[in-house]
Amino acid sequence: MMYFTTPSALLLLAAALMMSAATTTNAALLRNQAELMTPEEESQHRRLQSSMDREFDDDICKNGENDYGPCDKSKFPDCPKGTQTCYNRKAFKDRFFDDNRQPKYYIDYGLVFCYPDNFEACSSCTPGRYCRSESRCILDEKDYPCAVWL
Repeated sequence: MMYFTTPSALLLLAAALMMSAATTTNAALLRNQAELMTPEEESQHRRLQSSMDREFDDDICKNGENDYGPCDKSKFPDCPKGTQTCYNRKAFKDRFFDDNRQPKYYIDYGLVFCYPDNFEACSSCTPGRYCRSESRCILDEKDYPCAVWL
């Protein structure tokens, strides 16, 4: 058994215990807050999610070194209520769309994260932006004529 005899050691121990308790309490509060959404908050959450990044049927994932293909959904994080999945698609350097020479994009499982719903910096395409009306990422979106951006 360890004994703390100096005042500074006791203060360090007390601070560590307080930080641990605060972290546990904050995590529990966030979990309870997400589970106790009102119907209005739940509706707002669904509307918010419909405008956010998400997986699409034609997404390509990096399944190994030089192995690109269909995504394995079990490798994506299971984001809790109150958070959004951000896929952070990356541009291929050697694959392009024939019609506009924009690069094709892929999902790297290691770059898929959960962010709070109020986090507005989730990028579907890094770099670039997701054009919903064309179901693809556009690298140079500044003058691109996309009807509906994500």
